[in-house]
Amino acid sequence: MDELIKRIEIWSIDRGLNNQDSGKQILKLVEEFGELVQGHLKNNVDQIKDSIGDMMVVMIIFCQQENIKIKDALNRTSTGLFNERHLKDVDSCLKFTLRHISQLADRPRFWPELDLAAITDSIANVGGAYDLTVEECLRAAYEEIKDRKGKMVNGVFVKQEDIK
Repeated sequence: MDELIKRIEIWSIDRGLNNQDSGKQILKLVEEFGELVQGHLKNNVDQIKDSIGDMMVVMIIFCQQENIKIKDALNRTSTGLFNERHLKDVDSCLKFTLRHISQLADRPRFWPELDLAAITDSIANVGGAYDLTVEECLRAAYEEIKDRKGKMVNGVFVKQEDIK
């Protein structure tokens, strides 16, 4: 996982994402979360895998932009920090994720490691319900983006095929 995170950080630096406004990454996180919810509602495992991986990529880049050590957030997961009732089923996990994305958007400098840990823990539980791990989702996302070309538009990296 550490090597994968490092590769994504380098990918971000190579495209200039690491120096952009972290608020745009929050909006990307919301976009990817919406795709995760859609995948769950449609029972589309491929979409769920893609969305979890993409959410992790976005959070890694957000951490770069905010000078947060992603490992600090990831180390808080699976420690019993979060109440089991919030993570009892996929729907509960998704609502819990939404709450923490909202908190991260509303107060990004208040305790972002906690919100990032909550999001990661929750999406790990969502993935687990579909026999997916966060690492395999992140690996698939990296394989998808590693050679991606594009350009920055209003602080967001837009892939080549989406540039009009």
